[in-house]
Amino acid sequence: MGDGLEDRLLAELKGTTLRVYLLLASRGEVSPREVQRALRMKSPSTAFYHLDKLVNLGVAEKLPGGVYVISKRVSIGPLALYANILGLQIPRLVPYAIFFTILCAGFLLFFQPPIGYLASLVAGLSAAIFWVESLLIMRSHRMLLSSKREASVSSR
Repeated sequence: MGDGLEDRLLAELKGTTLRVYLLLASRGEVSPREVQRALRMKSPSTAFYHLDKLVNLGVAEKLPGGVYVISKRVSIGPLALYANILGLQIPRLVPYAIFFTILCAGFLLFFQPPIGYLASLVAGLSAAIFWVESLLIMRSHRMLLSSKREASVSSR
């Protein structure tokens, strides 16, 4: 991605437009009415404005039935914290958390007490850190998708 395009996306993909993009990325295809209901906007024209903005940025496209789909996935700003694995958007830290959790269990099962406990403790602490960070990322993602009023109350 070129620097000019990346700067433009960083400038434009924020606030409600970012919430609309995240909703579109999570659902696959949406209509303006669905966006309005899901994000609790006052009118479908507000949703249409933000969907049209995504089309003009080149990250979404409008299909003949009036629904919108993602045409290009971007990972800038808060979107860089997510990976698309098996069609699911998950925090990038989840695979590391799973790895260290399995490693911790393996150390407990296959190694003798002095070494096994120490190695399991290190792997367990690493897993705990990755799980906590992943949960914090998912929580902030949920706050982005919540309504404007709920998002403003939780950011105070």
